[in-house]
Amino acid sequence: MPDMSQNTKFAFFVIRNIATIVFLIVAIAIFCDSTREDAVFAQNTQDSASASKPEMASNIAELVKKTEKNSLAREGTVMQFQHVVFRVSNDRTILTMANGTERYICLENLNLQRITDVLKDNPTLTDWTVDFIVTEYHNMNYALIQRAVLSSSSQRVSDQKKEHFQE
Repeated sequence: MPDMSQNTKFAFFVIRNIATIVFLIVAIAIFCDSTREDAVFAQNTQDSASASKPEMASNIAELVKKTEKNSLAREGTVMQFQHVVFRVSNDRTILTMANGTERYICLENLNLQRITDVLKDNPTLTDWTVDFIVTEYHNMNYALIQRAVLSSSSQRVSDQKKEHFQE
């Protein structure tokens, strides 16, 4: 292989470095643009929710504020034997950890349907022990319920209320 001249080596060096710099500039531009789009989408989502269902807007705003303050749970995180409280708000169910630090919007599935059916029949039965998988969508966490067991303390309170009403 013939030796390259110093000028040729220098030219290749400059071209390689220019290509690296251009790549970095494009990557930064794409990242900045996607961050701006996410912010616009979040604002549009909140605006459309408040226009269509004003009572839902406050729930979405609460959850958005929560995710801004705390870091998001990682996609696919498995949460087992979590003591939670369910709250049904319009057409969404919100799962709040018993200590009140984390909230998740529940994704619809058969397990959630069974939970909401119980809550419709008796709204005081809000304390549950659940297993769920955390998902993430547009900078918000969601919960996909895998298993749910009504807490015995919740059932005792409900039974006491029934006895009180039967007397």
